[in-house]
Amino acid sequence: MSLYGALFGAVSGLRSQGSKMGIISDNIANVNTVGYKQSSANFQTLVVGDASATAYQTGGVRSTTRMAVTKQGLLSATDSPTDIAISGNGMFVVRSLPNPQAGDQSAIPLFTRAGSFRQDSLGNFVNAAGYYLQGWPLDREGRLPGEPGNLNTTAFTNFDSLQTVNVESSSGIAQATTTLAIGANLDAGEEIFAGERGTAIPDILAASNANINASAIIVGDEYGFAGQNNLHRGDSFRVLTGAGLQYDYTYGGFTVGRDTSVANGLVNFGDSRTTNTFLIGLASPAGIEVAAGSSYTINIANHGMITGDQVTLAGFAGPLGATPAAELNATHTITRVDANSFTITVITPHGGAVGTPVAPASITANTRQFTGNVLDASSPTQGFLTSLGASGFTPAARTFTITTPSGGARVFSFVSGSPNTAAGQFNSLNTLATAIDAATGLSARVVNSRLIVGSEDANESVTFTNGDVTGSATQRGIDWVLELGLANISGGSRRFNSLQSLATNVNLDTGVSATVLNPLSTSSLEIRVDDPLDTIRFLDLPTPPFLVPIVGTPIAVPAGAFAAGAAIDIVITDATAPTTLAVGDFVNISGLTNGIGGLPGTLPNGTNLQVVGRTAGTYTVRYTAPFPVTLTGGAFAAPAGNVVSIVGESNQGSVVGALSLVPSLNFAPYTPQATAVLGPRYDASGVVGDNMASGDITAQFSRNVRIYDSLGTGHDIRLSFIKTAVNTWAAELHVLPASDINSSLVNGQVATGTVTFNGDGSLLSVSTSLTGPIPINWTNGAAQSTIDLNLGTAGPIFGTVGAGIIGLTDGMSQFDSAYNVRFANQNGAPVGQLVSVSIDEEGFVIGSYSNGETQELYKLPIADFTNFDGLNPITGNVFSETRESGEANLREAGTNGTGMVVAGALEQSNVDLAEQLTDMIVAQRAYQANTRVISTTDQLLDALNQL
Repeated sequence: MSLYGALFGAVSGLRSQGSKMGIISDNIANVNTVGYKQSSANFQTLVVGDASATAYQTGGVRSTTRMAVTKQGLLSATDSPTDIAISGNGMFVVRSLPNPQAGDQSAIPLFTRAGSFRQDSLGNFVNAAGYYLQGWPLDREGRLPGEPGNLNTTAFTNFDSLQTVNVESSSGIAQATTTLAIGANLDAGEEIFAGERGTAIPDILAASNANINASAIIVGDEYGFAGQNNLHRGDSFRVLTGAGLQYDYTYGGFTVGRDTSVANGLVNFGDSRTTNTFLIGLASPAGIEVAAGSSYTINIANHGMITGDQVTLAGFAGPLGATPAAELNATHTITRVDANSFTITVITPHGGAVGTPVAPASITANTRQFTGNVLDASSPTQGFLTSLGASGFTPAARTFTITTPSGGARVFSFVSGSPNTAAGQFNSLNTLATAIDAATGLSARVVNSRLIVGSEDANESVTFTNGDVTGSATQRGIDWVLELGLANISGGSRRFNSLQSLATNVNLDTGVSATVLNPLSTSSLEIRVDDPLDTIRFLDLPTPPFLVPIVGTPIAVPAGAFAAGAAIDIVITDATAPTTLAVGDFVNISGLTNGIGGLPGTLPNGTNLQVVGRTAGTYTVRYTAPFPVTLTGGAFAAPAGNVVSIVGESNQGSVVGALSLVPSLNFAPYTPQATAVLGPRYDASGVVGDNMASGDITAQFSRNVRIYDSLGTGHDIRLSFIKTAVNTWAAELHVLPASDINSSLVNGQVATGTVTFNGDGSLLSVSTSLTGPIPINWTNGAAQSTIDLNLGTAGPIFGTVGAGIIGLTDGMSQFDSAYNVRFANQNGAPVGQLVSVSIDEEGFVIGSYSNGETQELYKLPIADFTNFDGLNPITGNVFSETRESGEANLREAGTNGTGMVVAGALEQSNVDLAEQLTDMIVAQRAYQANTRVISTTDQLLDALNQL
């Protein structure tokens, strides 16, 4: 009946409202519980199936509980870095024990929003309910389990990859260096590192050249100079590099004067080959003019004499007219006629036709007017013109001029008193040399009593011009050029006569350079190949001998009588003679029949004969007769094997030896010399050159960085650079000291290579050997280190078509500014103690150590569910998954809709107290009403019983 139904319906109402009061009670009780999620009671009716329109059957009510897990609680900041909350969806993963065994009930993961974690006595992170925080353990590189490179291969999506967060196990760790990044600017204005060099020093065994300055003329072995290497003007040497550069330089470009210490004679000559003796008729075709009476007129161009001077004649084999030879071959006082003729008076009148010339072939006249060997001087310090006096010469005669293309004409003047050499004045050979050397662009010195003169630019021509040779009727002229024995110098190319001029020539050539050291005193010259990775070599360039032709009769010797000092010209027909053969060269003939054509002794073999004529197919060599000789002359054949060698000015001495690039020959017979292959100067391997790691080459830039091995031991590693070409630098990474490592490289190197830059200063390329991984094997027992070196982003210049990567300046750069290190970072650290722990918004648990290092130790996963409200609450403010919630998915914070971790904060309970109090009033009234239903029904049943 319905009364009984009403009674039981009210009972169900009491039960449901009581359940709601219980839920409200829990919610109010946990209003301050961190991470608590409120519950609510939902009611549903119970309907009896046989109810009808005329009779109602009471069913009652049933209550169900609903969780509000997805409702975000208020986040409240705290002062603990290990208090954590989630802003957004998700739950922290916890377990009931820190290290549960597999299959144990405590190994089942649970989930919570209660993030009030602290470390227990063992360092485990545990919350107020006693549940242990779970996280992914990270390796030294911060990689999650299962990620490539992590030795823990369990996938991080698997709950088995989780461990209880415990940072105490990380105390006292040492972080081995695995990455090294350097950002620095290399000075684009730095000079390219000098290549290998040879050092040229004038041979100290040659007294004339020892310890001279860079501008002083280097003298050779000609004219009796004390040399060791048979060096002659015209000798050449070659500079040769491994890359194929080849340059030849020739020694010369200066003139040698007469020897003031040697008395008048044939042996005393300079480059003008002055002999004090004129061959009458050679100087003036008219020769001796015969006139009636007792006077003869003698024609000698520019004789330089005045009336009263004396001349000595020789070579008259018989009488001239009526004048006997004995009277002619004597000393005569002259009467000047003009600049080119004078007369002598004889005792015996000669008669004859006036003006009839006499053949002068063998007659000589000594017209020298000076008592000393050169201009009255018999030593370099003795004054000129001391016998005749300066007043006996015209003012113009006391000057002469030296002209060069670059310096123009410089006038030098003789003075009797103390000369001002800086103004071009002189009074002796020594002061003349000083005056010439003081003139810009000229160089001069006195060696073995001879004046040596040339241009500082050895390639320039030099012209000597007398001021006045002819003089006047009362004052003499002076042929300074002839008296000093000088000769004009023709222009040349690639020619040197001093260390400075050689340096100038070398520096004009591409790929080689020269530097003069100590230019004002004992000088030397470094000749380098510019590329420090290239080699260099120095070698003499001898001209090979050539054969005298054997066809026909190529050798012509003149016939006739020749006086002492007369020139005997021998003509050789040779169309194949080297093109290097030129007038002024000397040749040495060997293998011919001695004495051909009446030549005395072994001639023409074995004597240096100067080339005085050169035409196509012929050259003429001159022999000066030391005594009267009569030649039959003729044309002669040359037997096979006869040789002509070019000497003197054509590579018959060792330039390499004279410059001390090889040891001096020390009077040994001359043979061409050559150095070994020198270099390269820079060689990272240290095998054929030097490297920076050894200290034999000083780096143009280097930077030390402290790195650490697996034991926490610190080591200094240095990155060193030298510039080897434009925009190109050699680099060495080496450990200091070298004994700290075992390496297949040398001097403590762990990597070598090249770094190049673009034209805009950005990084173009880095050798793969420098980027890594670079293994380092320590000698102290530490595990092998492997380092990746990061020098920045390398690639072609901005704007390069099709370039996938553009070179940047985020690491190494090259600008024209000072060397500057912007950063030098490495990720290693010595042993350090844990001093603090923090957690960031991505869930990384970060340890900070006493060595200043930080390390990401764990990452907290965020559990995600399809239906958070379907979770099953468990004592301790934790939840377990259910069929309604779906399986948990482990996600990284902030991904796939999960929230971010908020450190130093807690999520408060999501209970609304006002709402709960209101619900409690409603539940109270509902409960009271249900009790009235029971009491009223009881009264009705009692009335029924009384019927």
